Amino acid sequence: MPKKYEQKDKLIRLIFAAVPLILISVMRYGVGADYFSYQYLYDKTSFVSTSVMQWEFPNIDIGFLYLMKGFGLLHIPYWGFVAILSTLQILAMSWWIYRNSENVGLSMVVYYAMFLFVWNFSALRQGLVITFALLLFDKDFEMPVWAEILLILGLSLFHSSALILLLYVISKRINISVNAILVIFVTCIVISLLPFSTLLGRFAHIEIVARFLEYVGTTGYRNLLSFASLARIALFLGTFVFYKAIVVDDYSKNIVNAFLLGFALYLALSFAPVAAGRFASYYYILAILVFPMIVTKVP
Repeated sequence: MPKKYEQKDKLIRLIFAAVPLILISVMRYGVGADYFSYQYLYDKTSFVSTSVMQWEFPNIDIGFLYLMKGFGLLHIPYWGFVAILSTLQILAMSWWIYRNSENVGLSMVVYYAMFLFVWNFSALRQGLVITFALLLFDKDFEMPVWAEILLILGLSLFHSSALILLLYVISKRINISVNAILVIFVTCIVISLLPFSTLLGRFAHIEIVARFLEYVGTTGYRNLLSFASLARIALFLGTFVFYKAIVVDDYSKNIVNAFLLGFALYLALSFAPVAAGRFASYYYILAILVFPMIVTKVP
């Protein structure tokens, strides 16, 4: 098929896949675990100053508070605020898939099945940050390192977990071999077995440590035997087996490396599963590209 018609076919597939998702996101009401929580915050910003909101809700980053405040000043109702943000996310994600995926249709299926309801309908704030962080993983959108750092710092104003993307800025500028990735992964498995609740408990008087301890769950071997950890180990091994088949250039190497290192990151932080999930999600989202790579390139 000529390239012109191939691009047209990709665009048609993308439109047919994206339009229903946009309609669902616009017409939804009450869908998502945090829907009404954010509605409470949004309505409150109309009569409470941002500084007071930040003091009352310290876990909500200042950038998102100002974003809600701005929409409120325009007299846009909450459902309109959610619809606009959700639509922007889907459009941005769809365009990123169109530019970078080897199989647009399959990537949209992966996005719908694994990420839409979590990062678009529920975790609205981090979902917005993840979507625009994908600029870092775009094939043809090259940025100097200072611009990448500025982008990450800007996104961290909306969700501080975006700072974990600084690891990607560093890692893609280091020639990490596939064997090194395996060593890192095994090391993180060993780290996951350590009794972090006991180790960190000695420093609970330090504010940042005390705040992190709020997220600490089970420690030791239970981390490794949890469903979340075992599933990630299986996905790591499944991708690792096909590494040489799917890594064909620098771009695919950066994407696959980041995807695999994301699993290692989760295991290293698995003693605090909520925090681990939030940090690793910036790399897990790359399944949208990696899974089609495996289907397309592996005989």
